[in-house]
Amino acid sequence: MAASRAAGPDPMKDPRLECATLAAARGAQVARVVLSWPDGRHCESKPDGSPVSAADLAIQIAVTWTIRERFGASEQIVGEEGESSVSMPGGRALLDRAVRALRDAFGSAGPRDPEAMLLAESTLTAESWPRHWWTIDPIDGTKGFRSGRHFAICVARVEDSVPTVGALSCPTMPRSGDPMAMQPAGDSGTLYGALAGAGAWSLDGNACAGGPSDAVRLVRPSDRASQRGESSPWIVCDSIEGGDRAERMRGVVSRAGFPWTTISLDSQCKYALVADGRADAFMRVPSAKGRSENAWDHVAGLVICHEAGAFAGDLDGAAVRCVNGPDLTGNRGVLACDRAIADAIVRAAS
Repeated sequence: MAASRAAGPDPMKDPRLECATLAAARGAQVARVVLSWPDGRHCESKPDGSPVSAADLAIQIAVTWTIRERFGASEQIVGEEGESSVSMPGGRALLDRAVRALRDAFGSAGPRDPEAMLLAESTLTAESWPRHWWTIDPIDGTKGFRSGRHFAICVARVEDSVPTVGALSCPTMPRSGDPMAMQPAGDSGTLYGALAGAGAWSLDGNACAGGPSDAVRLVRPSDRASQRGESSPWIVCDSIEGGDRAERMRGVVSRAGFPWTTISLDSQCKYALVADGRADAFMRVPSAKGRSENAWDHVAGLVICHEAGAFAGDLDGAAVRCVNGPDLTGNRGVLACDRAIADAIVRAAS
């Protein structure tokens, strides 16, 4: 149910949040173009073995274009894709397809030099990292995108090491009801946005691309403990891909001592479900190889969950901070969950 807003400036008009939600909506718009092609889900393999598609490249360009259109060419942006996504075999063909998708989506109003927005080299170092910067995951859950499952477009802003703005476009996620009831690729899906200290919202996926302004509603705090029986299971978001990390996550939840069940899906859509109350927990346990998490994989969803009233931090119960640029080296894993079970999960993960 929508909540009335307090008197005063509309947080949705904050230029940072407006930019993030518009960028995510434009990303979804260009994704729909690619998905209209018979081979739109085709992926190549990057040097690290992870998949990349023309949609990844087109979305990152669309988001970068939007941010620089609103905040200027000097704005610092860190995205998952870049030179390595194009220099590999098949990469140039993907980029050509991405540029075609941008032209089809935006025509002459689109970015003038799309390649430059993807291939510009960053000179940032740990010592020169800016106070304010943006991070993009153009398709979080590329395996889900490739397989016709859920995926998310993730945009976030970090200020003085603190994530302050988050936007998630979930193009195949319905706004209510069964989250696994996939919407067709041509539908609007759901768009989430949050501003630190001001709240979180869900919108119709087309709301920032010419859709109705009254599609905005405030996301209610995820405090549902009083609405469930003692034996009702808590819903934990699980990974479709499985693997060692998923098994260790299940071990943590089992030790936490409350009844639980799982829902399996890809991407930062998991954060969206925790934020809007259709799931109760999502966590990412630390890598067995000791690798830290990447900001673009998590911070947009964490801002949205926190502003929706959920716990959003790491497995030590601490807030997530981007103290070393995009590498979350100062945190142990990530956790977003209903506050009623946060302490139990942190104890079980210790």
